[in-house]
Amino acid sequence: MAATMFDPCFASATELLALYRRKEVSPVEVTRAVLDRIAALDGRLRAYLYVDAEGALKAARAAEAAFMAGNAGPLAGVPVSIKDLVDVRGMPTTYGSLVFREHVAQDDSWSVAKLRASGAVLLGKTNTPELGSLPTTENKLGEPARNPWNLRYTPGGSSGGAAAAVAAGLGPLALGTDFGGSIRIPAAFCGIFGFKPTLGRIARDTSFNLTGDFFSHEGPLSRTVADAALYLDVTAGPDPRDRFSQIGPPPAFAQGLAAPLPRLRLAWSGDLGYATVDHGYLEVCEAAARRFAASLGNAVTFEEATPEGAEAGLRAWQVAGAAGNYNAERAERMRPHWDALTAAVRRGFELPEKTTLMEFFAAVRELRAWRARAAVFFERFDLLLTPALVSNTVEAAGHEVLLNDGERASTFVLTHFTAPFNATGQPAAVVPCGFTPNGLPVGLQIVGRFGDDLLVLQAARAFEEALPWAGARPPLQP
Repeated sequence: MAATMFDPCFASATELLALYRRKEVSPVEVTRAVLDRIAALDGRLRAYLYVDAEGALKAARAAEAAFMAGNAGPLAGVPVSIKDLVDVRGMPTTYGSLVFREHVAQDDSWSVAKLRASGAVLLGKTNTPELGSLPTTENKLGEPARNPWNLRYTPGGSSGGAAAAVAAGLGPLALGTDFGGSIRIPAAFCGIFGFKPTLGRIARDTSFNLTGDFFSHEGPLSRTVADAALYLDVTAGPDPRDRFSQIGPPPAFAQGLAAPLPRLRLAWSGDLGYATVDHGYLEVCEAAARRFAASLGNAVTFEEATPEGAEAGLRAWQVAGAAGNYNAERAERMRPHWDALTAAVRRGFELPEKTTLMEFFAAVRELRAWRARAAVFFERFDLLLTPALVSNTVEAAGHEVLLNDGERASTFVLTHFTAPFNATGQPAAVVPCGFTPNGLPVGLQIVGRFGDDLLVLQAARAFEEALPWAGARPPLQP
């Protein structure tokens, strides 16, 4: 097949599919280029824990044959990475942990099975902190994942490897998971698009986590909104094995992006009532939010407003989330391997031992109250805009966030804008909206009401058109 003048490693999935259909570019050619770039860069970036070059090329050849035969699937030949908390048949699933470094998955997870059936090229497993337990990405399996915009800094977490890979041209699409911001936080750090759908929009196997049913989302990381919509068209939908996924058939996401936006009622909150945000980061976010509203002209109202109870919802999520991540069954399994665990995970297993049953019930009650208050707020507004992070200045494997005038805080403050909307299950996206003077990306969060995934994506697409970001590439070179 004749190649066109384009960079296969930074082409979007949408562009690749169009070129494949016209037989101007080969899936094998693209897959080889991406694998070559992974080989050249990932020793420094550490985005991947495992790369299946042989399997990827086999899938690419099958996709090429499918295009020649005219029966290619919706993501045929598109390279996709999978976070290493999610099973891919025949690949290791380490959960970012030394304890599981020899574990090889026997079956595909539900979403992976759909991606495989769509013809996607599964590249390998991306880096994650142990058990997905941090908003940054480091573990005992090797060097920490790093931000392609500046290798000194973290790409965020816990889908940090996934975000770093997409930003650095190591695959246009990535499967991420989000328990408290784990898609949106790294998307913001790495200057890409990240989307946490409504709870259960993508059916999940959450059996490994007691509270995964309530908080855990799967979703895409990508360089464009249109690519995320393609991913959702393949993976979204209910499954009777996931009782939280019964929210009806999903809309046609890619097709729906083209529909005109309705008149929007936008709210902007720079702190959700409690978050301390780096001044420079906040300034970029607020300017972008106002520019976006202005770009919509008379089709929007814009108001500063904060939903009541978000801080209490965050605290309740912290208690209930710890109970799920660090439950007694998992603790019993891990206790013989205590010295192999990271310090963060060891501390995590101590949390439920200090939490009484009454405190847990109080957290559940507060979660219900926060969900009710959020629902009332989203009767007044269609979308809420917030910063994605409190700051983008966190060193790789660092334990502190740098804020204003040298102020430092625990990296867990990175969840302050994201985790409240895991507690409610609402759809939320992060869009790149600029850079701080240190040259690192800034992300703006867009939150919609429960079930209104398409509107969030449409708004993100409108933002993308008003303040384009896809042309910006990290300086990292082979």
